[in-house]
Amino acid sequence: MLTEELRARLDQVLVPDTAIKRTPLVWLRQGAVSFSPAAIVGEIEKLSYVRSLGVERWDVSPLTPNRRKFLSQVGKKSTNQALQRTPPERRYPILVAFLRQIAEELVDESMDLFDRCMAQVDARSRRDLEEFRRNAARATNEKVAMFTDLTGMVLDPQIADPDLRTHIYKRHPKERLQAAMEESERLMRPLDDNYFDFLTGRYNYVRQFAPVFLSAFTFRANQRGEPLVEAVSVLNRIKRKVPENAPMDFVSAKWRPYVIDKDGKIDRHYYEMCVLWELRGEGTLRDLVREAKANEMAFRQRVRTVLSSSYSADCRGLGALVVRHQQSERSESRLPPKRVGRATSLRDCSGVGHSIGGSRMSPSVRHGDRPRCVWDGDSGRERVGYAGRSTR
Repeated sequence: MLTEELRARLDQVLVPDTAIKRTPLVWLRQGAVSFSPAAIVGEIEKLSYVRSLGVERWDVSPLTPNRRKFLSQVGKKSTNQALQRTPPERRYPILVAFLRQIAEELVDESMDLFDRCMAQVDARSRRDLEEFRRNAARATNEKVAMFTDLTGMVLDPQIADPDLRTHIYKRHPKERLQAAMEESERLMRPLDDNYFDFLTGRYNYVRQFAPVFLSAFTFRANQRGEPLVEAVSVLNRIKRKVPENAPMDFVSAKWRPYVIDKDGKIDRHYYEMCVLWELRGEGTLRDLVREAKANEMAFRQRVRTVLSSSYSADCRGLGALVVRHQQSERSESRLPPKRVGRATSLRDCSGVGHSIGGSRMSPSVRHGDRPRCVWDGDSGRERVGYAGRSTR
């Protein structure tokens, strides 16, 4: 797996990049600080960079889950200089585990940001509807009073039909009735009085991240969710109008009057917002992405089973480096701890301080406790400590 080309690309992760004005290692470790469209696009760019390295095709099965977690934490805590000074047989497993872990975290974080951003859009749209209702309350009351007066004249038997228009214009001039009709059209709401029109009013805001987000993931679903997955595929293909044969089975009864316009055609804005709204449903987005990932992992497992006989254990594979890395740790862990004149501060990958005794052993260290090597992310070296306890 670790070809010369891949090793060179892994080394570039530790070199400053002029485009991002920092090293990719530091750039990937910095999480989003908001759930704005720019933040979502930024996380997708990081995910695209990691995928360009082929991280999803890497076979890290020689590494146990605990080892992968440990090495990824070392990559998160270590500086560029420390990793550059680390021997290659340790540096490359650390970078591989770190990039593989960061790819999974970027997928989860991108979905979280999408969910929170759409939740904010939803909440603001509901507040816009409530504000519209408050502002329209006075005008609506005026129109109701005018309607009551007009219906009273229409139903008055003392006013003859030929004289009805004359009596109406005497009490309500024609210009006033025209202005009232235009204002009523603006105040008129759909019969269900839903907020989807205000939600679609933020279409331009959502479009800042929606195309990038939808094209960054592969969605799979069972038969029930297949129309929604097909709708996502349609949105990734089209540029303007939605085709007439676009899937509509996922559109609920509340959305259908908005998605289908008066001419019986599919409205692009409402259709896309309906797709995003359905994706944000309870667990829908994560289930679709998880289903796609499960199918891909099952396929790769079948491929690994077929090719297991041709697996190479030389330096081109990660397994050889892992074995050398673990053998080096075991040989160093057999060494007795050195006694020094004063307490020595140790730092493991999580940044928790440990210390070992000076001229004599600390009471918290029991006889027979086995020393272990802990990773110092600042110096890029391993030091001797005691597993699972502080020896202050």
